[in-house]
Amino acid sequence: MLEWEDDVLDIKEHYPLFNCEEVINRIKFYLRENEQKRYLGQAKQQKRKSIYNSLKEEGYDIGYTSVCQAINKIINKHKEAYIKAQYQLGDVCEFDWGEVKLFIKGELKTFQMAVFTSAKGNYRFSKLFPKQDTSCFQEHMHHSLKI
Repeated sequence: MLEWEDDVLDIKEHYPLFNCEEVINRIKFYLRENEQKRYLGQAKQQKRKSIYNSLKEEGYDIGYTSVCQAINKIINKHKEAYIKAQYQLGDVCEFDWGEVKLFIKGELKTFQMAVFTSAKGNYRFSKLFPKQDTSCFQEHMHHSLKI
């Protein structure tokens, strides 16, 4: 869950040209919508550009950079660093579990997705399971090696 900053005064110092509190509340609204969609496993979330366009359509006179800076301030987003690794085809295969939420006959169900992926070739093989355990891992490994 995101931790929302309710202190709009700090942001007003940086963005004095628009009705800050109102715009920040609208941005928070879109971020909460995204959070709810993420919780339900729905991929269709608004990106920064979509939030900016929505604000413009609502009549707010604000720039894209200001929207991005406000979003960063609200969610306290930190930059991440990645180390690019070099692999040869077939050298490395990675495994991971993921959670998938699906609506089946109108009911939200949660499944565990097992995924094997090759680091160089971008090949992926995945399968859904009811739980994460050794027998599900072994079954997934058995099926992925057949392919």
